[in-house]
Amino acid sequence: MANEIIFNVNLTAAKGGVVLAPPAIAQSLNMAGSNVLFQTQDVPTAGAALNLGLLTGTPKKLLLRNVDLTNNITIYGDAGFTQVQDVLTPGDAVLRSPGAALYVKATGATSKLQVSGCEA
Repeated sequence: MANEIIFNVNLTAAKGGVVLAPPAIAQSLNMAGSNVLFQTQDVPTAGAALNLGLLTGTPKKLLLRNVDLTNNITIYGDAGFTQVQDVLTPGDAVLRSPGAALYVKATGATSKLQVSGCEA
């Protein structure tokens, strides 16, 4: 079977007569594995590896959403927490195609991160 992973991205805005309405981006990808993930992870202020549950190998796509009401969550590309890749403010989300393990750290207090993904 092919094209088991499907995602759509759309960004629109309108203010003061200026309208941003580019076409939506839609992509289909093949999924070699069979596991998917949808969970909420506690992210400590000391940092931790992103928990990918039963996903094996490098995930094809990850959707990360900060569901904390107050604190930012920073996504890092290294266990030393020096390579900042994204900062998610409360309610913010990002679609990632990670090439390696990801690490997360909360500011202020332990925070909640919603993690969705599927195997490559």
